[in-house]
Amino acid sequence: MLTQSLSNLIEFIAPGDMTTTFNRYPEIYVCLKQRIAFFDLLTTKLFLDSVEIIPIITENKITCSPITELSFGVHYVELQISDINKDLYKFQWCFLVDNKDIQYNFYYGVPHSHTSYSSGKGIPIEAYECARKNGLDFLIVTDHSGRLNDCKLSNDCTIIGNDLELDKWDLSKKQAKEINTKYSDFLALVGLEMNTNLWGHMNVINSKDIIGSKICKKIDELYQWLCAQENIIISVNHPNASDNILEYLPEFDRVINLIEVGNGSPPYEYKRMENYYFKTLDMGWHVGAINGQDNHMEDWGERDNLTVIIAERLDFDSIINAMKFRRVYSTESRTLRLCVQGNGHWMGSILELNKGDTLKINIQAQDDTEPISKIQIISNNGCIIEENIFNDSNIAEVNSSFIIYEDYEWYVVKVIHSDGRWGTSSPIFVQA
Repeated sequence: MLTQSLSNLIEFIAPGDMTTTFNRYPEIYVCLKQRIAFFDLLTTKLFLDSVEIIPIITENKITCSPITELSFGVHYVELQISDINKDLYKFQWCFLVDNKDIQYNFYYGVPHSHTSYSSGKGIPIEAYECARKNGLDFLIVTDHSGRLNDCKLSNDCTIIGNDLELDKWDLSKKQAKEINTKYSDFLALVGLEMNTNLWGHMNVINSKDIIGSKICKKIDELYQWLCAQENIIISVNHPNASDNILEYLPEFDRVINLIEVGNGSPPYEYKRMENYYFKTLDMGWHVGAINGQDNHMEDWGERDNLTVIIAERLDFDSIINAMKFRRVYSTESRTLRLCVQGNGHWMGSILELNKGDTLKINIQAQDDTEPISKIQIISNNGCIIEENIFNDSNIAEVNSSFIIYEDYEWYVVKVIHSDGRWGTSSPIFVQA
């Protein structure tokens, strides 16, 4: 018996994959493209958060409704069904039940940095200490996977005793754990940077192991490896380097979460990549906006180009969840606090709106250090659909409404400071 993906046989799912809803009793259903006779209906199984539930099947629609109120947070759905040849088909997706009363905090940090364990300077524990000293809330060390995978530590004088038997990957995680035990006001995370044929350099955060360099170069094997990891975060690094906007791939859209709209710190030039961000969104990708210092010197957190993660707490699960649902923004000011909500849902949310529906965007921007001169709302093709002028204010607020048309599928907020710095939100996505 073969196990195959149902992806190409599905017409529509609800709630949509990675979408956000306030409804704690959402109808869950799958509409299939193929005639239902293609499948053996008696084999149909539907799971909600790994618990099997009994679906109702009518023609090509498989549906159920939760009996009890769903908890706030992420929920996972899996459909299993066999065809008349006894081949098993599976499809998995998730959605977020949002809590409108939750109080989020804003955490400033760097999601892309290096140490001497690959192409940078220093060791991870020094990077974390430096970032904290420079006022950051978090740092993610993302050394190159090839260096972590291929080399044993042999020339680091800081390694003694049993640590001599650890490779760079395990030692990086050990040092992050030491920092997290030591401090409650700072979060140390470990990731890796892989070089792929998919989209050039990409960061993987929260993987169980290191990916081999050969797997990175084979798209099918790369996808299988990514799917085997649990709750990982993937970001596209410096997309200008490959000068390639990847054609939309639905299977990878489910695992790629973020893209850099700014990258760099000395000795490398800082570059803005807003045009790649907008083109990627136009292609249909659901990615959030981050800014990576990509440190190769001992300067972690010294520059002002940062990523802000909007999360309930400064702990591992809260930060990973926020990145997964793109509740992040890029800033070139370390004091910009940016709130963007669409119909009450935070930036990064995918909303199930239809043509003719109304999207209400509420924006609150505050920066006590870098005054604000403009706030723009940008949509498909990088079109500025609204611009608000402020007289170098430290506090700016915008409330706008838009009718959903097929031409507009995402809405990004851009803050322009009086000195030319930018802040760029993750999108509010609409499914027109």
